[in-house]
Amino acid sequence: MTIKIEVDGLLKKYEDNDSKNLAKASKALSEKDTWQKSIIDENGEEVNITLLLAYEYSKGIENITNGIVSFDEALSKLMEIDNLVLGEFNENNDDILYGKNYQDKTMMMANSQEYYDTVRKHTGAMNFCYFDKNGKLADTVAIFKEVRDSEGKKLREGATFHDLTDLRDTFFHEVTHHMEKDFVPKAEPQMYTSIDGRTYSNYDKVDRYRKVEYVNGARIISEVIDLPAESQFNISTGLTTTEILPNGEEVIHNQVTEGFVQAVAVAITRSLGCPEQEIRTDKYFEKTQMAFKVIEARDKDLGQGQTFADFIRHSYQIKGELEQIHVQGKNALQYISDYGEMSDRGKTTKSKIIRGFGYLGKKLDYPLEKQEEIENSRILGKTELTEDETENLRTMLLNGKTDAESKEIVDDFVGRYTGALAEEKSFFDVIPSQLDFSKFKTEEIGIDEYIKKQEAKHISMKDIVKNAISNGLDIEQVEQMDRVENVLSNERNEEGVTKDE
Repeated sequence: MTIKIEVDGLLKKYEDNDSKNLAKASKALSEKDTWQKSIIDENGEEVNITLLLAYEYSKGIENITNGIVSFDEALSKLMEIDNLVLGEFNENNDDILYGKNYQDKTMMMANSQEYYDTVRKHTGAMNFCYFDKNGKLADTVAIFKEVRDSEGKKLREGATFHDLTDLRDTFFHEVTHHMEKDFVPKAEPQMYTSIDGRTYSNYDKVDRYRKVEYVNGARIISEVIDLPAESQFNISTGLTTTEILPNGEEVIHNQVTEGFVQAVAVAITRSLGCPEQEIRTDKYFEKTQMAFKVIEARDKDLGQGQTFADFIRHSYQIKGELEQIHVQGKNALQYISDYGEMSDRGKTTKSKIIRGFGYLGKKLDYPLEKQEEIENSRILGKTELTEDETENLRTMLLNGKTDAESKEIVDDFVGRYTGALAEEKSFFDVIPSQLDFSKFKTEEIGIDEYIKKQEAKHISMKDIVKNAISNGLDIEQVEQMDRVENVLSNERNEEGVTKDE
């Protein structure tokens, strides 16, 4: 089945079952001239992919938040993304910038050879947050079809454009990086010191920026431009923090937020009724599992769907709550972040074993493609294995070998791996019991009133900041931000830019 047949079939299903919302998505997209709307399938036929993904994402948000965030609200916030790139940049993307922050001296144009040489070859999709050529804060989601080298030669596939599972997951993940961004009141303390003495910056102060300018017909990046005091703002990205080391160096911690973002993507896909084998549970696996455990604990205290809703609407709040909960001498955000980073660095039992695949491959004489098959196997993205899955793993690792030595090597590996899974699962399973969110419970009011209060808070913050940037506001208006009730929290993602591995 081609992706066109699959997409057309799903759109027909949604038209039959939910035509009103599908029409809303179609109308909203018709007004987005800066979004690429379609892709070409393997037979050269046009596929209306963006309509499908926009509808599914908005419907999925409504599903996983238990209706707290409506289809309309989710769609509206999704449409705030300024540009959607599917496959490759085009002539409308000349002002997209990539940098570590908004005034980065090493900032580069995303549609440039420099970007291909230094960044693009490492990623298949990105979310860019930058100031556009008009000096407006902008957001772009790019899903690349190919990853290229400095000479423009294809290195590998980016997202798999003929595979709806991969495209859907990548889109859901990247647009959630937009949803998680949160504006922070000016009065909110930026620095946070944890119970163990570690110091973190909880948001970015945006007072300067660079943008694309055109001089004598040439496209250049401007010098640093100062924002007037009344237009400066603070921005947090999900659950990211920046640790300030004693020597003044900065370390960005963004793995928890990657877990939450992927948890949203997984939960949406499940809510749409997709078969489990089509859900990317292996992506950011450890971080995603921890995110689900935090969500489980918080929803138990605050209500089903509330955590997903707050992450989409006001992620800063969740960060602040986690920083106020102590687990084994650390704040809870730091506790789960440290484990995720230990996993990435090969310092957990499971990650050490997985890093041993190279040794296993040499002992069993795997061809390169076999090693890749094993490393990319969904069977590795699990907290535990059934007997059948354990046997399938053993068979996959043996790769047709029947000699006693090979069997001994594989049995040893499988035994150590399943033991490591049990160890990691016990770590994950205890997380909900360590997190008490009950003190953050909202006063007992009707659900309709609560939703209105949350929506009003979200809209006021968003509109105040956006208007301040694009139009300018007087000081009295901007200071309204200081009076919006908030909990300590913050985040950052490569100092304003979200980059996926």
